[in-house]
Amino acid sequence: MAIIINGRRRSSSTGIAKALLVFLAFASLYAAATAASDTLRQGQVLRDDLVSRSGMFKLGTFNPGASKNRYLGIWMEDAEDRKVVWVANRDKPIVDSSGSLMLDDRGNLNLTIGGGRFIVLNSNQTTTAANTSNLTATLLDSGNFVLTGDVSFNANGSAGVKRVVLWQSFDYPTDTLLAGMKLGFNFKTGRNWSLTSWINDQIPAPGAFTLGLNPSATTQLLIWRRGEVYWNSGDWNFSGRRFDIVLWFTTAVSNLRYVSNEDEKYFIFSPYQEKESDSRHVVNGWVMDSGGLISNYGLAKHLNSMELARTSLVLECLNPSNEPYWSPGCVEQKKLPECRRGDEEFLDRRGQIVGQPLQIDSDPSLGITDCDAKCWSICDCVAYATANDNETGCQLWNQDFEFFSDDYGKEKEVVEMAHHLNMRKNRRGKGEMEIVFSSIMEATNNFSPANKLGEGGLGPVYKGQLMGGQEIAVKRLSRSSGQGLIEFKNEIILIAKLQHVNLVRLLGCCLQGEEKILIYEYLPNKSLDSFLFDSTKREQLDWKRRINIIKGIVQGLVYLREYSRLRIIHRDLKASNILLDDEMNPKISDFGMARIFGRNESEANTNRVVGTYGYMAPEYAMEGVFSVRSDVYSFGVLLLEIISGRKNTSFYHFDRHINLVGYAWDLWKQGASLELMDSILGGSCSKQEFLRCIHVGLLCVQENAIERPTISDVALMLAHETMPLPAPKQPAFSFGRGVTELDLPNAKPKNCSLNGLSVSIMDAR
Repeated sequence: MAIIINGRRRSSSTGIAKALLVFLAFASLYAAATAASDTLRQGQVLRDDLVSRSGMFKLGTFNPGASKNRYLGIWMEDAEDRKVVWVANRDKPIVDSSGSLMLDDRGNLNLTIGGGRFIVLNSNQTTTAANTSNLTATLLDSGNFVLTGDVSFNANGSAGVKRVVLWQSFDYPTDTLLAGMKLGFNFKTGRNWSLTSWINDQIPAPGAFTLGLNPSATTQLLIWRRGEVYWNSGDWNFSGRRFDIVLWFTTAVSNLRYVSNEDEKYFIFSPYQEKESDSRHVVNGWVMDSGGLISNYGLAKHLNSMELARTSLVLECLNPSNEPYWSPGCVEQKKLPECRRGDEEFLDRRGQIVGQPLQIDSDPSLGITDCDAKCWSICDCVAYATANDNETGCQLWNQDFEFFSDDYGKEKEVVEMAHHLNMRKNRRGKGEMEIVFSSIMEATNNFSPANKLGEGGLGPVYKGQLMGGQEIAVKRLSRSSGQGLIEFKNEIILIAKLQHVNLVRLLGCCLQGEEKILIYEYLPNKSLDSFLFDSTKREQLDWKRRINIIKGIVQGLVYLREYSRLRIIHRDLKASNILLDDEMNPKISDFGMARIFGRNESEANTNRVVGTYGYMAPEYAMEGVFSVRSDVYSFGVLLLEIISGRKNTSFYHFDRHINLVGYAWDLWKQGASLELMDSILGGSCSKQEFLRCIHVGLLCVQENAIERPTISDVALMLAHETMPLPAPKQPAFSFGRGVTELDLPNAKPKNCSLNGLSVSIMDAR
């Protein structure tokens, strides 16, 4: 066979080979032109997103939320979420179809923003183009966008060229701190590295809150709210590598350190070290939201997929208020008008308001937190909302208005036009309370047995569905419980003031005649014990899910101890009081037996002990003494249950009368702790993580309360695998009795049961 090329006869083999070479050459050129790039070169215009080599970060234009404005930014993206970590033009949005980024021949990074206007990202670059060449702008795997070039030099008689960084995005943080970024000052350049919140989710322009280093000669981090100090970390403890006031603040990052010299002083942290056997690329850091809350996050890339870790709230300073400020580090704000009482609160409501506003301020730089502060400062103000369509500006109202609720509306246009309205709590009248109770009856089909989810120590819990379709869980406190009102009040007081992703959310309550009803968010997977101690359903709890549950419970407890408005001791932490959402994330529930601790209290006594045997700390069960480490003991028992799939109160070794805690201790002493592993876990379990969990669990159940770690220490131990742990001492053994109530000092059990439910009698507050 022969082929004809350009009119000449060629042999088939030679022609095919050359044709193939031509095809491959074009294919390679096409692949080079279309492949995702991490670098912008001189003369090039950014037409597609830059993608870092690992695929972790992208740089391009985006629309935040429902906004029509576009911004140039850097983000981490997985299948469900886009976490923007840097914005180039946060206060100068792109308003038309432009938005191209170009590295011009002079080395300027020019971003067009519409109407022929453009901004130069590196306008403050000190090195000029006169002595630089071969400039490139590259998106690194750290998330840093870096402009580099070859700089010519001639010093001491020698000439040469060196590659230098001319400009980098890490020098201009927005609301996110990544590994390698600095918080502090450069005294030579005058640069201040700090985080500033967005105005809201749609507008990345600088908002009300800023996190940075204290400008005075200290090692403190501060948060400012509109220029006023709002929060203080306390001084850096060099030996403990943590802050004195907020010990928990370093749990979100790895190897946080303080650097100080004649040129700079700053805080910086390192990326997590990857194991050689680990295929993941992990990014972690801090982010400040529009309300001034600091959260930590983590994104891991597993080969071709990514997963964004659930954000964990690590700071809460709700403000202003006449109450004592509740989170470590919170700074008392300007004194409120005398007309404001300490028991006032604003409740989030969704709907529409009709009436003449008391005051309107359309300033687009104001966010909802600014409206809150404005309303608190005016005695007549009882409600506020944003003023503009993009949820900026403020409207304030006095009593002269009507509010139309749409809490559960499904119509799209209603949701879009609704404002987030906050209204002061008012006592409901009798007629209105009857309507509420009637709605609850309808939602639960008159408390039908078919709707029953389970039964606790104080009454049954039912599934309900409101008219708008929202599913709820309704706890109907038993009428026969003489102390039910105490638990009812306790639950309302505590949960209404607590907001955290790992705490169950209270939606409302109703007190009608002898009926006492609490309404919670509905969690479809019910409680942890329904999976953990069921031979069939336990298979759904692989090692990854169990670790996620353990760490979620820890985050919830850390919040209760360190960050919430109130310092809470739960006193009945157990598997049946851990609820699971649709993604199997844990939420701590049932605060009827909880106690509020003062910030300076370390322990307290009670004459009546309530809780569940097998989970109670020994000093509490025997002497009525409870402290911030009582829940640590309960958590230790729960941790051992989760990793073993066995219940402490019903576990007995076949030849010895010891419970699960005792059995774990014996195995630890023998160096055989892996025998405690739930056989269902199989190959999904990391032996190193498993052994560390047992170690931490045994530290938590030590007999002497002072020798147990704090819950913040537990969070650190579980977050950092290389952190050395002390050897545990012999735990306090308790046997698998049911729940009971003890009157001290006689400590004689009565009303025992084996159903694992909590008693209803509580000590008075």
